[in-house]
Amino acid sequence: MIPQPCDTLVEMRVLVPAVLRRYSNGEAECSIGAAESVRGALERLFARWPDLRPRVLDEEDRLWSYLLLFRNDERVGLDDGLAPDDTLEIVGAAEGG
Repeated sequence: MIPQPCDTLVEMRVLVPAVLRRYSNGEAECSIGAAESVRGALERLFARWPDLRPRVLDEEDRLWSYLLLFRNDERVGLDDGLAPDDTLEIVGAAEGG
């Protein structure tokens, strides 16, 4: 099966961190269409790349603690809202000591 490229006609984008790109066919970003919430945007992303789901959400559909989500450079949670032209970024949290 040939991987389908992301639809570039829709404005809402999700940025995938390098560590997760092996589960997104190597793509760093994807236009996903409209979604009302961060969770909805992720569901659209998982519909395209199902292997991302267990790497982003745990078995109780919570964001893994080693990941952060940003909407247009502002940290957000799964239930926060989105606008059609927003960019959602998945970021690996930095470990510190």
